[in-house]
Amino acid sequence: MFLIMNLAAASLSGETPAVPPHSLPGSTWTVLEDFESVQNWKLARPRFSDQSARLGRDGPMSGPYAGSKGFASLLFRGNSATPAILEPPAPIKLGDYSQRLSLYVYGWNQPVRMTLLLRDRNGKLARSAPQSLQFEGWKRLEIELPDELQRRPEGPFQEFYIELMGLELRPVYDETIPVRASVDDLRLLSAPALKLPAPFSQ
Repeated sequence: MFLIMNLAAASLSGETPAVPPHSLPGSTWTVLEDFESVQNWKLARPRFSDQSARLGRDGPMSGPYAGSKGFASLLFRGNSATPAILEPPAPIKLGDYSQRLSLYVYGWNQPVRMTLLLRDRNGKLARSAPQSLQFEGWKRLEIELPDELQRRPEGPFQEFYIELMGLELRPVYDETIPVRASVDDLRLLSAPALKLPAPFSQ
């Protein structure tokens, strides 16, 4: 299992994703993580899986957009019962009324799925719909956040939020394979809590 930091020069032009037409009023994209440094991130594995790890600054490809200063690349051996979870140094707060996350992923055409691990204000854990990584090269994924997660505070003068706990990568099949993937430019689409229409504000 390897966790690699790649600082190669970028080759593609990156743009802020378009705001979907069905988004809430005032929705905007904000950058959560540019992966310029991943030294405090970790790759968590089940206890009974391969625990070897390495952190470096090499990789076989350039970044996904012009000006990319780095991206996280990971390699591990796993199967459907032994996924890997890329965990931030601390849970990432998704403020206001969070609707979806976007990130670049470099796929190696493997039968692997990526899932967001989330926690709401009440401590309830949830998972996003899994995203297939069976494609080649860089691709921007947009992942909707579950509506049932509690974002609204119980009292006034408190903020709306849920938390991102990590990115899970899980092979589809029981056969153990070496899994490779890279991620960059994690962004959040959210709407200002003060401008929410009913029933989102209630």
